[in-house]
Amino acid sequence: MLFRRADNGEDAMSERTPNHLLRKLMEQASLGNSALASEVNRLGSRAGIELRYDRSAVSHWLAGSMPRASVVPLIVNALSTELGKSLTLVDAGFARPDEADQLVLHALCGEDPLAGLERLAEADLDHRSRAQLHRVPYRTGDVSWIGLAEDANVPLVSQVTGKLPRIFTKAQIQAVEETTTVLGNLDDLFGGGHACEATTAYLRDDILEMLSATGQGGNRSRLVHCAVRLAQRLGIKHVDRHRHGLGQSYYLAALRVSIAARDHGLAAQILCDLANQATMLDRPRDALEIVAAANKLAGESITQPLGMKLLLRAQEAVAYAELGHAEKALRLLDEIIFLRRSGTGERSEPVCAYSAAVLAFRMSQVYVKLQDLPLASESLLRCLRDLPSGQRRARILTAAVLGECQMAAGRNRSAYYYWNRFLDEYQFLYSSRAESALRGMITHLRKMRRTSAVDQLLSRCESYGISACVTSPDHPERPERGPIPP
Repeated sequence: MLFRRADNGEDAMSERTPNHLLRKLMEQASLGNSALASEVNRLGSRAGIELRYDRSAVSHWLAGSMPRASVVPLIVNALSTELGKSLTLVDAGFARPDEADQLVLHALCGEDPLAGLERLAEADLDHRSRAQLHRVPYRTGDVSWIGLAEDANVPLVSQVTGKLPRIFTKAQIQAVEETTTVLGNLDDLFGGGHACEATTAYLRDDILEMLSATGQGGNRSRLVHCAVRLAQRLGIKHVDRHRHGLGQSYYLAALRVSIAARDHGLAAQILCDLANQATMLDRPRDALEIVAAANKLAGESITQPLGMKLLLRAQEAVAYAELGHAEKALRLLDEIIFLRRSGTGERSEPVCAYSAAVLAFRMSQVYVKLQDLPLASESLLRCLRDLPSGQRRARILTAAVLGECQMAAGRNRSAYYYWNRFLDEYQFLYSSRAESALRGMITHLRKMRRTSAVDQLLSRCESYGISACVTSPDHPERPERGPIPP
């Protein structure tokens, strides 16, 4: 057996082999034990995971203990940021060369993007490799890895050699398209933890299997579009579960296929998702590079919807606000407002899973960063007003943020109202992001003067068995058994 359980609850190598690779990277980055622990805690908090590591934990890692699966990517990301280059689990001594992120690299390399997507889905469905994929770190500081130039001229050659072409009817293709839409709607309504494996299986066993048998023509392009949409959706689902490395991998696999299929509009949407993920993980410079690539692709699409132009500018504004460039961020918001006013009704047109409400939320992120709470609250209220009824996850996450803004502005009653709205629908969701919002809510409430309203809210929050902080960093996500069915 390669690993045994350590006294501190983490996995330890059976022979406690010191992790010389980790020590070497720390020396190169001039990071001491305390500094690395602090950075891992900060990145965890940024990703919605509260951790309390100290220098002694890092000493255990250096001595050969294996950190929790959810923590390993954070360690690799911290070192990647300090060194200014992408690192893998293998580089940091946390995996053998045939494990973890090597599965992803194998899936995303090669001449056939569809075959790469199929390899990724197969590895995700295999119980032997799934746990390894969940440990794959988010890749930072190497946006060129997106590989736009290489994939622009890659043909889609997924039809299996020797397999007779099969022509599917319009009704069969329509069934696939509607099933793809339903799976996406379920994610928006119930969270990334629901039907994740079923979505992966449908992508591999149905859509990709059909693509391996079809000839060329309009039906094939529609099936490819469905495959990209589902891969993009799997990226969203894994990000919602705080599996950022695997989520990024699905985004990139979907991006390769969309570019090879010359579907530049959909590729721009995926890049927008990647930019949002980079911002979530405190990587605003990466986000700016990704937005630049998205703008280029969106400009190459036959018709670029106004909604996509606005979303890309809003994402860029968020990144500039994160970097402290307030003037650039506000200039972009002014441009967004001008474009909306000069539009011809297109401004409310949904873009993929986004809508005008998402644009309002992005604008609120800028205002929050610039500490303009009135405008932030106004944008969040507009977001809540415009969100379709099926967007439950987005709605309660927005309500949680709006409650925080109201609390910061001294409007406690208003904050309680929106936090109660959050709790009204929280029970339906299987979402690590929603759980992180609940933890933050509990933390805020416990710092407040105890009143009947505060006690009532705390009682509702704690009825879900969630504590304010993950005291043991082994499993930051909601347990499989509890008040909310998995």
